[in-house]
Amino acid sequence: MSTILIIEDETRIAAFIAKGLKSAGFTSHATASGVEGATLAVHGGFDLVVVLYLQLAADQRRSALGEAVRALAPGGTLLVIAHDATNLADGTGGPRDPAVLYGPDDVLADLDAAGVVVTVERADVVARPVEGAERPALDCLVRVRR
Repeated sequence: MSTILIIEDETRIAAFIAKGLKSAGFTSHATASGVEGATLAVHGGFDLVVVLYLQLAADQRRSALGEAVRALAPGGTLLVIAHDATNLADGTGGPRDPAVLYGPDDVLADLDAAGVVVTVERADVVARPVEGAERPALDCLVRVRR
């Protein structure tokens, strides 16, 4: 059975994801903080680690993403989705503090710094429609496999 680590600060979203995974036959562990996620990650062996909208300053982000990628079992997938740095000027919503915004290149550099060999399956900025907004939100989306 696959085990999936969910690091998500919105408990409703984490619960929704966990419920869907359970109905699909997966076991998951959810946490609302990067620190707690790192503690869970120390044990490793996760087939999927999902990091959603973890908007941290660069040093904290690098540490959290390093722990996330090290938590993967061989062949495991890390999925990172966050408000992209370009969202501040060109998108809708999201944090207004540029220090916590980042893009795919930042994520890949953070993972490289962790010293774990990964295969990049996708690293893009994607547009996400926002109801009632004239323009979409711009998100960083990175998926790698260990």
